[in-house]
Amino acid sequence: MTEPLSENKAICRWQCMPLHDISLTDVLSALADPTRLLIIKQLKQHGACRCCDFKLGLSKSTLSHHIKILYLSGIVASCHQGTSRYNILREQELQQRFPGLLNAVLTAN
Repeated sequence: MTEPLSENKAICRWQCMPLHDISLTDVLSALADPTRLLIIKQLKQHGACRCCDFKLGLSKSTLSHHIKILYLSGIVASCHQGTSRYNILREQELQQRFPGLLNAVLTAN
């Protein structure tokens, strides 16, 4: 990724849906889309990413739409740092809420 995310927690506060509000149907619905699966795989591999860091050949509005769905389903958290919005996979929280689900979805063909 071209611009590293500051570790200063005062600058970047992760925003996300509360863990107890994440529903299985919303997570599965969000992960049913192949493009969103690619986004999740990149987040898992690279950590926090800005929208411009994803190389999926999508328009900004389409990519933003997919990120929004992942955010609203509770799969990703986001934060603002300067003019950039970073997204990160909530892997540990999802593992706590739905043990084994994310790994099963990401490894399925």
